[in-house]
Amino acid sequence: MDALDRAFGVYSTGMRHRLGIARALLRQPQILMLDEPTRSLDPSAAAGLMRMIRETLVKQLGCTVVLATHNLREAEEVCDRIAILHQGRLVGCGTLDELLRRAGKGTDTLAGTFTALTDGKHLL
Repeated sequence: MDALDRAFGVYSTGMRHRLGIARALLRQPQILMLDEPTRSLDPSAAAGLMRMIRETLVKQLGCTVVLATHNLREAEEVCDRIAILHQGRLVGCGTLDELLRRAGKGTDTLAGTFTALTDGKHLL
């Protein structure tokens, strides 16, 4: 069966994510918002998607990508700027280094920073 004749629903989750991004890119947006784009993907497919976002969308096409994710390791690896939301409130925003400095000593990961900034002591 030719790929053009396949129904969207028969593709793997990873391919559906890629097709969804491709559909969004048809209009050549300056800003693309992605909500949990790697959910349900195996580690290899997730890494490939993150690489495509970073290398193709951002670096080659100049697209600004807003990524909503619970995967803080992906955010560390991909994002230039990070906003941390907790209970509907913005508790931190900046580069990873800025957030790490704000969270204080002993915090060297975004996960540790998230914990430090959401304990109620650092709310904006």
